[in-house]
Amino acid sequence: TVAVKYIINQNDGAFEAASKEAVLGRLLAHPNVVQTFSCKMVLLDEKFFTDLSELVVAHHRQQAEAAAAAAAAIDEMDAPPVGGGMMGDGHPGAPGGQGRPAHHHGEMDGTAMVANSFMSGEGFGNPLTRPPNVVALQEVLVRANAKAGHLLTQIVMDHCDKGSLLQAIKRGLFRPTSKWGSKLALRALLRTAREVAQGMWHIHCSNVIHGDLKPGNVLLK
Repeated sequence: TVAVKYIINQNDGAFEAASKEAVLGRLLAHPNVVQTFSCKMVLLDEKFFTDLSELVVAHHRQQAEAAAAAAAAIDEMDAPPVGGGMMGDGHPGAPGGQGRPAHHHGEMDGTAMVANSFMSGEGFGNPLTRPPNVVALQEVLVRANAKAGHLLTQIVMDHCDKGSLLQAIKRGLFRPTSKWGSKLALRALLRTAREVAQGMWHIHCSNVIHGDLKPGNVLLK
C-alpha cells in the first residue's frame, strides 16, 4: 500500500523545497525513513484543467451507461416468459403466466453475468463506481485552490498506516493502561525513540539536515 502526496507550489522558493523533498526521498532509502518510490512534476496550465475536466466528464458518463446497462440486464433476468411451456424450475407454465425465465443449468448470457458479478458480495463492489485517479486529482486541485501557473508535484511514498507520532502521544500509547503495564509502555517509547534516532542518523550521514523534526513529522507504521 502506498500514499500519494500532492504539493501545489506558487513561487520559486516552494518549488525548490518540493523538488528537494522529491529527489532526496528517493535517495535516502532506510528502514526508518519514509521511502519515496516515484515523483512527478507538471506546470499547470489552462489546457491541463480542460483535459482533466473532459476526462472526469467521460468517467461519469461511462459510469452512468454501465449502471443503466446493468439495470437493464437485471430487468431482463426478472422478465416473465412469453407464452406457455416449461418454467425454469421445471413446472408447467400457463400461457402468458408469471414465472422465472427458463435457463439451462450452468448457463447465463453475457449481460446477465456482468450484472450478477457486480452483486457477487465479494466485498469489492462495482469497479466502475470507484473514483479513478482523474476524479481524485480533480478533488485535490479544487481543495488546494490550484490555478494555471502553479506547479503540481506528485510523490508516491510509503503508506504509514498508524498516523503520526503526535497522534500516538495524544492517544496515550506510551502510557501504562489496563491493557499494558509500565514496562511495555516504556519499551514502546524507547523503541520508537531509537528508530527515530536511527532514521535521523542515516539522514545526517547522507549530509542532509532535516531541519523540522517534531512529533507531527514522524510517521508510524
